[in-house]
Amino acid sequence: MADYVGQQLCNYTIVRLLRRGAFTDVYLGEHVHLHTNAAIKIIHSGISSNDLQQFQRQARTIAHLIHPHIIRTLDFGIQNTAPFLIMDYAPGGTLRELHPEGTTLSPACIVSYVKQIAAALLYTHEKQIVHRYVKPENMLLGSCNEILLSDFNFPALPRNSDDPGREAQRVAYMAPEQLQGMPLPASDQYALGIVVYEWLCGSLPFQGSTLEIVVQHLAAPPPLPCQYVPLLSPAIGNVVLKALAKDPQQRFANVQEFATALEQAYLLTLPQLSIFPSHALHRDSQHPLSNTERFSLDASEATLTKVSASLVDIYDELTEREVEVLHLVAMGLTNAQIAEQLTISPRTVHAHVRSIYSKLGISSRSAATRYAIHHRIA
Repeated sequence: MADYVGQQLCNYTIVRLLRRGAFTDVYLGEHVHLHTNAAIKIIHSGISSNDLQQFQRQARTIAHLIHPHIIRTLDFGIQNTAPFLIMDYAPGGTLRELHPEGTTLSPACIVSYVKQIAAALLYTHEKQIVHRYVKPENMLLGSCNEILLSDFNFPALPRNSDDPGREAQRVAYMAPEQLQGMPLPASDQYALGIVVYEWLCGSLPFQGSTLEIVVQHLAAPPPLPCQYVPLLSPAIGNVVLKALAKDPQQRFANVQEFATALEQAYLLTLPQLSIFPSHALHRDSQHPLSNTERFSLDASEATLTKVSASLVDIYDELTEREVEVLHLVAMGLTNAQIAEQLTISPRTVHAHVRSIYSKLGISSRSAATRYAIHHRIA
């Protein structure tokens, strides 16, 4: 297996190996003139001359995908029969590296991830592109901790492995129709459903040898998530099971509907919030808010981007917008993601976070999260 460190591909000098897979090596590259970083994926098994034109067509297609949650392809080429792709560098690594196998995540964190991934997938589906390999290894963390989808399908490139363990991992997220050679946009929803199941339960729904996993995908119902997590909300479990329906027609109409349903199911688990009516949120000394103006709103009717009602016991400390920001901080969103959610600038988010820290006498996001959980706004 060739070592490309020190070599130059296009305008990039290869600096070091980032990760190694069954068929590809990913290196960190530095632009020789701009001194900017990029990730360089080299397919070390090579491809046949018959597949070369297909690879070039696919690379051009992927290079035109421009979305805030998709890794951008910058260039591509062939080096000694080995195809390579030059892509944006995601310094945070993969979600698999951040959350190793067996890790369980909170529903709030999962919802945040799924919304970003679903947005990227919906964008590609609208362009008639099916990803086919949605799994934590292909979800990267950008410089602002945003999720970036990578490793889109390249049929011209090899995928099957002689390693039984790798092959079992490859099929672990595949929908029944994809295993039968008929991938659809709904196949990506199914794969994302498997990922959510794994994050909730700390285990994949189907396990065993490659053949055993394939048979289970085709015919066996997944174990109920509550078998792994007895306290899991039935609403969340039902949403995941619908995304894992064997028949694509029985899943959600699109991946965005899956993400929305998961978010709504999560909101159902939040406690009832005692809040102020929207017309009274901007009180001042001349118009104090009376106790009779308070009312309750079931959390299932709220949305993550409209948590504009502040809790009674902290309203004197935080403004309406600061409560919104605190809620999203507690969900694990970065400043950039909060800015996107609330349609404000990252600088404004930073100012709100600093103000929250000052008012609450805290100095970190973890402390802000603990405060939010204690006061039932996370």
